[in-house]
Amino acid sequence: MATKEIIWYQRLLTYLRFSQDKTAILYFDSQSAIRLVLNLEFHSQTKHVDRKYHMIRKQIPNGLLQINYISTNNNVANIFTKPVTLENFKKKHALLTIHLR
Repeated sequence: MATKEIIWYQRLLTYLRFSQDKTAILYFDSQSAIRLVLNLEFHSQTKHVDRKYHMIRKQIPNGLLQINYISTNNNVANIFTKPVTLENFKKKHALLTIHLR
């Protein structure tokens, strides 16, 4: 879903004539998911996820998308999906907060 959103926003920005000189970065906290995206060969055990990762894989050579690893401890989105301590929540919440000048 994140890849679809990235593509949609890139097309919207192009339509609005904003230049896009940077590649979008998609962060994964699962190294096995990164291997599935980057590995061109699938095995019989992973054939059920082929379609899921095919679209992501197609965007990488086009230069539209880059895949990076982020450790679970540094993944800000974990406050939405995993139990965290109050201190960890406050630290990650501060990273999500938009600071206007």
